[in-house]
Amino acid sequence: MKLPYTYTMKLPYNYTMKLIILLTMIALSGCFQQSNSTLKDESIGKEVDGANEFVAAYAVLNSQCISCHTGYHQSWGNYTKESDWIADDLIQEGDSANSYLVKRIRNCGTGQEADMPNTGDSISKAECDAIKDWIDSISQI
Repeated sequence: MKLPYTYTMKLPYNYTMKLIILLTMIALSGCFQQSNSTLKDESIGKEVDGANEFVAAYAVLNSQCISCHTGYHQSWGNYTKESDWIADDLIQEGDSANSYLVKRIRNCGTGQEADMPNTGDSISKAECDAIKDWIDSISQI
C-alpha cells in the first residue's frame, strides 16, 4: 500500500549546522583529556582503609601517581588498604628506603630508578615524606 504523500521535515540550514557542530563537540569532548580524571572524580568516593599515615600517603599517590598512569598502574586506584600495596611488592613494611615505590619517585628515591613522575615537576618534600612516613609506620608482622 502506497501512501498518498510522504512528509519530510526540513530544518533550516542554520539550525542543521548548529546541531551538527554541537553533536560533534559532544562526541569529541573526551578525546583531549590530559589525565585519568575518573580517579580524581570526588563522586566516586573510594573509601581508604587504614591509619592516618596511609590516608595521607594515598592522597599523594592518587594525585601524583595514579591519576597519570593507565593500564597496569591504573589498578593502583583500587589499592585502598595497606595490604594491597604490600601484596603487590610495591612497599616493604616499615622500610621506606627499600620500598620499590619510594625508589621510583624522583625527589624521594636515588639513582637511575628515581624517574617518576617522568613528566612535569617532582613531588614535593612534604609529599615524599607523607609516603615515607606511611611505609615506615607499618609494623612488620
